[in-house]
Amino acid sequence: MFNHYFRYCLFITLFIFFSSLLIITSNYCIDKYNIFTDPDYLNAKVSINDRVLKFNKFSPRCREFEAIVFGTSRSVMYHTTFIHEQYGLKAYNFGVSAESFHGILRKLQWIIKNHCKPKTIFIPLNADQLLYMTDFSLPPYILNRMDPPDIVTLKGYKSIFYLTYVFSLPTTKSNLLFLFKDSQEPIRIKYNFLTGDTQYLWDEEFAIDGCPVKIENNKKNLKQAINILQEIKKIADKSGIDIVLLWNPLPIDYQVGNEQILLFLELIGPLFHFINRIPLEDHRLKDSRYYYDRNHFKESLAKDVLLLTNKINISLLIEEIRLHQSACKNARLSDQPGIAPRILNPLQP
Repeated sequence: MFNHYFRYCLFITLFIFFSSLLIITSNYCIDKYNIFTDPDYLNAKVSINDRVLKFNKFSPRCREFEAIVFGTSRSVMYHTTFIHEQYGLKAYNFGVSAESFHGILRKLQWIIKNHCKPKTIFIPLNADQLLYMTDFSLPPYILNRMDPPDIVTLKGYKSIFYLTYVFSLPTTKSNLLFLFKDSQEPIRIKYNFLTGDTQYLWDEEFAIDGCPVKIENNKKNLKQAINILQEIKKIADKSGIDIVLLWNPLPIDYQVGNEQILLFLELIGPLFHFINRIPLEDHRLKDSRYYYDRNHFKESLAKDVLLLTNKINISLLIEEIRLHQSACKNARLSDQPGIAPRILNPLQP
């Protein structure tokens, strides 16, 4: 009886051990999110964890860079060559998918702690900014967006991070799908991790209305965003780092699409004073040829945002947005045959 029980326990133990070893080895080798690789360049077919890959290339060379671009996947269009042309600074682009102010603050804290002080940091903003407030170091963990463990000070996070990528059911499922299905997808993104620059390889056509598309935001996110931006500003000021705000040149209807962003801009105005933007009457903001899709603008727009001539007081951007919203409201009220609604160029006389 004892021998039978012993053999059974031994079988179960060995089964669990080798099954676990197989799962860990498979996840490590397939590695859809590129957690355990360190490439200089990468052609990606599916989502990867660009946070980890960019940090791995940036961290040992951080003192080389005089400027850093932070922000979401939209911010990668502010190429480091544009920064050098306009500001004469060697830059690294730390734009990553769905970046939040939490991620920016943690990266900046790591930079200061490791004596890698840049002269300038660029922080792009947009009308749906308050939707990007998720702290990706907290559960539920999103596989392609977990922050690298070196910048997260939460107790036990490092162990959670690696166990998530080598020994979790979601990772195993995702890796198996990648192995048998996703790997057949076309290349969609080209990464240069040495500079952080990224190239998108798609081109969608879509309609752009002249008037706002409603975007939902909430007051809780607004308060949180202001608090984190105040902390970012405090750290930057103490370290002698300039902050340049950029207003992402999304399609015009998306730029002016919610009232909450006006309050957001009013609250950050006294903190930062200035922002770089493309004038809202610019025809390109109504032309889908200047966009990869509704959420991602092309390099030519990004380059012009950086122009010193497009640096204005935040109060003027608020006024532009209000004028555009007002023109749209008046156009809707007078939407009758024979009356031109002035939607395409609401700021023109």
